[in-house]
Parts: sequence; C-alpha cells; structure tokens
Amino acid sequence: MFEYFVLGCHMAREAIATGELEALAKRQISWNRLITPVEMDLCVSLPDGPVTTYEELHFVELRPDDIRSENWIFSVRSRGVKALYKIKRECRGFALVRDNIVVGDIWCVFPKDGKPASHPDLKMLGLTCKDGEAYAFDMLIDPAYRGKNLAVP
Repeated sequence: MFEYFVLGCHMAREAIATGELEALAKRQISWNRLITPVEMDLCVSLPDGPVTTYEELHFVELRPDDIRSENWIFSVRSRGVKALYKIKRECRGFALVRDNIVVGDIWCVFPKDGKPASHPDLKMLGLTCKDGEAYAFDMLIDPAYRGKNLAVP
C-alpha cells in the first residue's frame, strides 16, 4: 500500500509541475470509462534495419536490477516507481531507450507455467490469454517523443 502511495505522490508532483493535474484526476477517476479490446498479431516479420527511423533508440526488457542501479532512467520519473511496482506483481515491461533514458514503455502479462495470465482487466473484459499470447495494459511515450511513430515499435 505504501508503494502505491509513493507512486501517487510522484504522479501528482509531475502533474503539478507540468500543469496537468486536472488531466491526471480525470485519468485516475474513470467513471463511465469505455474500454475497447484490440487484438494484434505480433508474429509478423519486421523490415531489416532499425525498428524506428531513430537509430539511437533501442528496445529492452525492463528488469528490477537495471532500474534500481539506474542503468535505465525514466524521463517520466513516476514510471520508474511504477515499473518496480509492476515487476513485483509479475508483470513484464519493455522499453524504448535512448542512451540510458527510457522514452517509452509498455507493460503486459503472459501465461506461464501452464497457468493463464493474471490481471484484473482480463476478468473485467472477459478475456483469457493462451500460450503464445500476452495482454498489454499500460503504455506511455514521453511527451517529447510523441507524434514520431514510436508507439508501433
């Protein structure tokens, strides 16, 4: 519970600093929220060369030791706190990094050890993940990098 409180403090501080406190409140209080499940086949061939036109960006899996030792530094600070919280709950995170700065991240759950993926949204949406499938539930691109087609990679 304390970790969630710390995360909330980081998010509130960032929202105040950027003038987005109202937007944060709207995101956190999600009455009458519309959710649209989307299925994507990610088993497609990618073209040769870099995943993006930005050759300095690399795709990595986020691991707790790398985050704690600051091998990866989050440009949106609360995402680092959130990352450690999610990893503790057996979620997996992947990121686009430039140098050692995380400029975008995505979080998901997978089935493992013959057990289905577990996340509260799955039950709410009536979805299950089979072997070879994943449920992605959270993604963020640093505001400075938005509009540059980085969400797809």
